[in-house]
Amino acid sequence: MYKNRAGFRLAAIFAVVYLTPWRALAWEPYVADLYGRYTLSVSSSGAIAAGEEAVTVARIGNNVVHVKLSPKGEDSVKAELSVFAEQDGPGSVLKLIARPVIVGVVGQPMECDLNDGDGRPWLKFRFTPLLKSENHSGPQLDDETLALTDAVFSGALDVNAMYWAWRISVKKDAPFEKVVKYSRVWDILPATREKFWLKTGELIDSGKTRKLNAEEKRRMKAAENKLAELTADQPRYDRALKQHIAAVDKVWQGILATDAMYWAWRITSDKEVTYNSLHKNSDNWVMSRAARDRLFSAIKAILDSGKARPLTPVEEQEYLDATQRAKSAGK
Repeated sequence: MYKNRAGFRLAAIFAVVYLTPWRALAWEPYVADLYGRYTLSVSSSGAIAAGEEAVTVARIGNNVVHVKLSPKGEDSVKAELSVFAEQDGPGSVLKLIARPVIVGVVGQPMECDLNDGDGRPWLKFRFTPLLKSENHSGPQLDDETLALTDAVFSGALDVNAMYWAWRISVKKDAPFEKVVKYSRVWDILPATREKFWLKTGELIDSGKTRKLNAEEKRRMKAAENKLAELTADQPRYDRALKQHIAAVDKVWQGILATDAMYWAWRITSDKEVTYNSLHKNSDNWVMSRAARDRLFSAIKAILDSGKARPLTPVEEQEYLDATQRAKSAGK
């Protein structure tokens, strides 16, 4: 038996491991976006494996170690280690002797040490969940619109799963890899994409995929039409820009009253600036639609009250400080 660093003994059991091709593929869209970087080492010989692959197999003498990574939620990655001992005899028989599981949050290093039967350190696993810096999911809508499109897709998720499961496994005109690429640019949340692929995988595994019936086709078409309506002329942003916008929103939300008063006074005192022209120009501001709506609602309230005024020295400094912070926010 082996025990982990906390001293818990892991009972040796026999197990037969089945590797289903679909299950290996089903995680592929996610581990490429949310994944882990790890090293596996033996105290006596140093590092024997390192990488980011979803599944890795390493041999240590008469032992075989499987490392499997899979996402867990939107900011965590689960690492499953399966340690097998190869037994003598006819054929190759693997006996499972330890299976520790680690769940780590993005950016926080984790570790797990396995000791041998005498309590001496034997296998060391170092693991850090990470998020890829490139835009793996494709440009996305602003959060408010994305929430609406995600709800529409979720309402027709079952028929979408059946449709694509049938095309992948029966009609075979849509290779899995291509559908994965298609799904990365769908206007849905990562958790919804995960549910879609799990449902699609279950249908393929069951062997019960089929063509959509008339009612299912109607539901799928209605969802497509609604999605087209919601996304018409809507801008999309890559992940880095969305993070920057969210951080900028937070800066300006902190001085919303001062920001609104600044613009209300500009509109009142500057003939070149009107409420409508400012609203039109704000389409180019680094600001979410929701934050912009809050600002212009506050500006209008001040204008309607007739209480627009110049900023006080304290407010002016507050406004200047926010302007500087917003430039680097989220970068």
